[in-house]
Amino acid sequence: MMVQDNVLNNAKPWAPYFQLALLALAVTIMTYFRQSLGPLQEDLRLSLLLSDNQIALIQGLMVSIPVALVSIPLGFITDRVSRSRLIVMLMALGLLAIVISAFAQSFLGLGAARIPLGIASSGVLIAAYSLVGDLVPLHQRGRAATFVAIGEKCGGPLAFALGGAVLVTYDPATAPQIGAAQLQGWSWALLWMAGLALPFLLPLLLLREQPRHHQTSSGGNLSIHVAMRMLWNYRRVVVPIQLGRATLSIADGAVIVWGAPFFARKFHLPPDQIGAIMGSILLISGILGLLFGGPLVDFYMRRGGPRLVLTCMAAIALFSIPCAFFALLPSVTIVAFVMCLFLVAGFTIATCALGLNLIVIPSELRGLNLGITIVIGAVFFTGLAPLTISLMSGALGGEHMIGTALALVCGTASVLNAAIFLFGIPKFPRANETLGEAYA
Repeated sequence: MMVQDNVLNNAKPWAPYFQLALLALAVTIMTYFRQSLGPLQEDLRLSLLLSDNQIALIQGLMVSIPVALVSIPLGFITDRVSRSRLIVMLMALGLLAIVISAFAQSFLGLGAARIPLGIASSGVLIAAYSLVGDLVPLHQRGRAATFVAIGEKCGGPLAFALGGAVLVTYDPATAPQIGAAQLQGWSWALLWMAGLALPFLLPLLLLREQPRHHQTSSGGNLSIHVAMRMLWNYRRVVVPIQLGRATLSIADGAVIVWGAPFFARKFHLPPDQIGAIMGSILLISGILGLLFGGPLVDFYMRRGGPRLVLTCMAAIALFSIPCAFFALLPSVTIVAFVMCLFLVAGFTIATCALGLNLIVIPSELRGLNLGITIVIGAVFFTGLAPLTISLMSGALGGEHMIGTALALVCGTASVLNAAIFLFGIPKFPRANETLGEAYA
């Protein structure tokens, strides 16, 4: 049964913006939790005598596998329970996972603690964006989703800044004990990071459930079988968006994972310079992608409806095709600039796709669809993108061919991305059509 207790009184004009701020806070803290091991992982590796492969598993597959497995069930649950309560419970689970991680003394123990963190992070994202869709009108959902998504971009840098600052204050002489063993620096820092986040969790108790708008005649009382079948009825709009996100994930994931090795192998840059270049590119492109994507959705919704939004996404995808060959350019400066343009285009499309999902999918199917989106990201971004580049460079002649592999994979993915959106345009409703008329 759809929960509607504690429904927000929208007679207060500021109330939706306060709720959006709380959702942005929840996403920021959960991203902070998920990235909390990043600044500590070298100290962690040395303390627990772990290999690079084990660190990669802890930071990657041990989070992404549970995300892939539970996101669709979590999406289904989100469509049926109070999303505000679900967010609070998942935030508590994320905090507990961080504390358990701090006391882990082995690879398997730390990996086990990462599993509930992956589940919590996936559920918070699904529930938060589902709530966004019921907080504001159709023509404001792009900017509202952008506001919440900024939390995803801020949580990681916040974790690195605080984690690094706390770690350097560790004093072995005053560190507490775990049984007969002394609490290591990374464990001590992780506990402090959890403690610093705790006061910011309390305002989330003010989150309120929203009435679910744009529902079908079912009213939300759907079994998983019926919900999947109904979502399939929306395949004319679901498939282009999800396939577009899949191809986009391969290209963006390839750049993010292999960008640093590419600069090292082609231009022989030192690690600190590579870090500065990649950090600047990711920060600038991430923020610009969010700032462009949300307003574009709202602008074109007012002037042409969902069909014009997808047309805009196709145009951006076409623009990204020549930028996809950044790895073939001759100088560091030009490569960095064009790579940044390529990622700006990708992040803008991703933001537009998120906003469009909140518009064209009914409320009782929105969580399920967002769960599928997260699974696609976990499979294509985390799983296939890195492997595609390594296999391609190996087939072309070895590690020195990584630039050519990046160009081929990113170029092909961009062409497919543009084609998918272009072929999908006629399937989307115009401004003068209701969603029901378009899907009929």
